[in-house]
Amino acid sequence: MSNTLHPNHSTLDPASECDCHARAFAYLAELIGEQPADLTWDGTHRLQGHVHVGHREFVVIANRDASHEPVVLAAPSWDAVRRSTADERRGLIASCAITDHDRFVAVLAAEEFAAPVLVAA
Repeated sequence: MSNTLHPNHSTLDPASECDCHARAFAYLAELIGEQPADLTWDGTHRLQGHVHVGHREFVVIANRDASHEPVVLAAPSWDAVRRSTADERRGLIASCAITDHDRFVAVLAAEEFAAPVLVAA
């Protein structure tokens, strides 16, 4: 799954990129309650990562600075965001973002039964 929303972030220097990835990794570990075993970073969209928990894929978008939080979305929600218009994106991300462990568990449970495209808060 590739991100078509943002330009290539290859202009980040390697140290900054590592910092962004480290913040996102820590956020994701806190969110899911364990260290993500298979988090991989996209080679083109360098602040976009993919991780599997159980049989489900999640997308994490690393934050470039401390004034923002990383964003974690279930893969179907990320796919909907990628296909949305620019005017719809911010609201869609806000409504679909997984921001705490309880919500993460709820998304996993909901997807086990119905695999919805969007999981509202």
